[in-house]
Amino acid sequence: MRTLLYSTVYIILTSFLNAEETTQGHKPGTVFQDCDVCPEMVVIPPGTFMMGSSWNPITKHVTTPIHKVTIGYPLAVGKFEVTFDEWDACVEDDGCDGYRPSHIGWDNKAHTHTWGRSGYPVFKVSWDHIQTYLAWLNSKTSGGYRLLSEAEWEYMARAGTTTKYSTGNTITDQQANFLTKGTSQIRRTGNWEKKTMPVGSYPPNAFGIHDVHGNVSEIVDDCFHLNYDGAPTDGSVWTEGSDCKGRMKRGGTWSNPARIIYSSQRGDGAGVRGNHQYSTSHGFRVAKTLSANDPNNPGK
Repeated sequence: MRTLLYSTVYIILTSFLNAEETTQGHKPGTVFQDCDVCPEMVVIPPGTFMMGSSWNPITKHVTTPIHKVTIGYPLAVGKFEVTFDEWDACVEDDGCDGYRPSHIGWDNKAHTHTWGRSGYPVFKVSWDHIQTYLAWLNSKTSGGYRLLSEAEWEYMARAGTTTKYSTGNTITDQQANFLTKGTSQIRRTGNWEKKTMPVGSYPPNAFGIHDVHGNVSEIVDDCFHLNYDGAPTDGSVWTEGSDCKGRMKRGGTWSNPARIIYSSQRGDGAGVRGNHQYSTSHGFRVAKTLSANDPNNPGK
């Protein structure tokens, strides 16, 4: 009886995944690129996970209540954070409203710190700027490109883990770019770079996605909410109950310590109506709708 039950579940799950694969032509784990200047995308499978955490007594009011979320559809997620090269391609093709963000980390009378551009994650962009990039990307392809929801982002970052980080309950500076000086939560094995690093400089998580911890925090599509009271459980973008003066950001940044870059960490609202366009702390990662079951399909 148990063997029959397992066989039935396997057939149902296989049929579901095969239907999605037949419709979209992509299996989970597939890496594709829709144009030569488009971001590389990784297909991630449907799944269920527990979103949020309560392990940090200082911030648990932001990451609770812990709740079950079902991502009932496959989607594609950027293998890397969007780079300056990819943004520049948009500008050169008369997109992104011609806005070309600077890669100067900081500039004052005493010191100018010029960071890398080619291969580095784009920063100094707001949520509104990102909308112009997505519009251009959709015009270059068959469409479906968008930002992730908060739930999709955490599901993608965790990649099946239930620990603080996708690397386990500890993380080192050989695994991510973050502030290591003065933190007791990691075993220091190298040097803090004090700036962003080229995308893909560190190993990917189990879904094949790089830099989900540190480097730049990533703006998602959800409006600012103080906690998860009333949050959707189907992976959809959460806009209700907020004035949407800010969008959430996830993953922490190059200047954050380990306690700020864990998988369930939530950043405060940022990046709308041109605000925060001068920050070196956040950029973004794109997603692409692959399924008619996707509640965040930009074509709806």
